Amino acid sequence: GPFDSASTSDREVLGIPRAGDPSVRIFDSPPTTEDGLSIVILAVSDPARSRDFYAAVLGCTVRVDAGVFVQLALPGGPDLGLYARPGFAVNTGRPAAPIPAGHTSAAELYVAVAGALDDAVDRAITAGATVLSAAQDRAWGDRVAYLADPDGHVLALAQPLRTSGA
Repeated sequence: GPFDSASTSDREVLGIPRAGDPSVRIFDSPPTTEDGLSIVILAVSDPARSRDFYAAVLGCTVRVDAGVFVQLALPGGPDLGLYARPGFAVNTGRPAAPIPAGHTSAAELYVAVAGALDDAVDRAITAGATVLSAAQDRAWGDRVAYLADPDGHVLALAQPLRTSGA
């Protein structure tokens, strides 16, 4: 499982459940019959804060909330995992470096918005996002706003400029 490499002292400090503990379900992904992306996991400083941010902005539902790890169901896509940096580091064997102020992550979550884009941007700002680039028409055919979540991960909120058949 995701916490199997943690020592007993790591588990106690990080609040990581023991392998096989039936009271905690860490991942809750449906079984699959084909290869594919099932979950994107971000290292965050505060999983509860990140859970509240993404729930407010994207309307995600919580599949799992184990304190150190939160898994959200994203409408129309893979799940989003929010993993406390120390727990993330237990799995990879390397520290998950925080994103310095004034910088962003080197990856982005590019999310299609079905409702009003400006409303989604407003929700993100209210929830704690920083605007990196205001919504504007992009050369590839989408109107996109780029924001940073409270940890500095890039969140692109996008809508197609044209609808099919137009």
